[in-house]
Amino acid sequence: MSKLTVAGVASWLIAGLLLGFQAISTLMQTGDEYVWERLSLVEVFGKDNFKWIEEISYASIQSAASYISTMPLYLLLFAVGLLFFVINFVKPKV
Repeated sequence: MSKLTVAGVASWLIAGLLLGFQAISTLMQTGDEYVWERLSLVEVFGKDNFKWIEEISYASIQSAASYISTMPLYLLLFAVGLLFFVINFVKPKV
């Protein structure tokens, strides 16, 4: 197995564990309403670390960076793992 495949599997494994722990914590909440915690990069690292996104001059790049930083972390990890698999598939074999 190549390093990219291992990185893709690790990313998918972490995404699955994160999704599972979030599901378990949601089920363990008391009360009538279940609230799903939406964990993203901004919530993990803080809003102060992502102020540079507002300074990007191109609107399309700024909206893409804002979307990526606020999307759910398990979806981001799944997409990164998929990207690793695609790069491994396209990369020429030496």
